[in-house]
Amino acid sequence: MINQFFCRLLSTKDDCQYLFKWNTAAACEGLTIEEEDKGTSGGLIAFIVIISLMATYLIVGVLYNRFVKGEKGVHQIPHFAFCQAGYEMAEDCFVLFYFLFLFYLYLYSSDFLSLF
Repeated sequence: MINQFFCRLLSTKDDCQYLFKWNTAAACEGLTIEEEDKGTSGGLIAFIVIISLMATYLIVGVLYNRFVKGEKGVHQIPHFAFCQAGYEMAEDCFVLFYFLFLFYLYLYSSDFLSLF
């Protein structure tokens, strides 16, 4: 049995209150305290895999469009028209939300016209 203990000061309040965290094997006979293995989490692994797949898709798509289809400029990007349509849709949503915000101010602000 390894007699290890870990004592850590968590916080202090005033001059006479202290909060400690104290892990010890002395409290329960036969138990040992071991440090946890801080390995790579599943979320980080999934994030790395997704980013790697997206980068591979982009690189292979650009190479295919450049050398097989003979595309030039931004048209080498895979599904460029889809990305362009997504940008335009986001722009339209911004304009819509801007006008909804102005309408909200018109309804609930007594001095709406003084804002302009």
